[in-house]
Amino acid sequence: SLLPGLVDAAAFNVAQGTADTAFFELGHVFGFLKFDSQFLLNECEYFVILLTGLDRGLPLTPDRPVEAADAVAVLRDLMGALRIGEWDLVNSSDAPGFDSRSAANILIDGRVCGAVGNISSRALEAAGVTGAAAGFEIEFAALLEAP
Repeated sequence: SLLPGLVDAAAFNVAQGTADTAFFELGHVFGFLKFDSQFLLNECEYFVILLTGLDRGLPLTPDRPVEAADAVAVLRDLMGALRIGEWDLVNSSDAPGFDSRSAANILIDGRVCGAVGNISSRALEAAGVTGAAAGFEIEFAALLEAP
């Protein structure tokens, strides 16, 4: 996952006095896939967004902590800009790095290819990020290959 690196970047900014941030990253994630009785190295490229601090809606709305809905709004904008029509969100309590109470799996053409939601408070505390954070992580190839 690329989320830990973005959470660390947010922690650095918080330490410098900037709590309201918006980060994105495109990068490779390495892991293992079990195939029969063997584990094979797997490399996948992900696109990640992280929002922290307050959503400053001035002059229209009062400031409020960022939340999962803000990350979903960015995801909707991305899907619209890429003209991806066949996508959906399905509640998930096991998306790594996300709060189990507000996370959803991202499905493109019926296949899970990412997650969106509030970032786990445990992950934020471990990095030293105070306040709220939300974001999403999605397979980049799924964006490129979407119908």
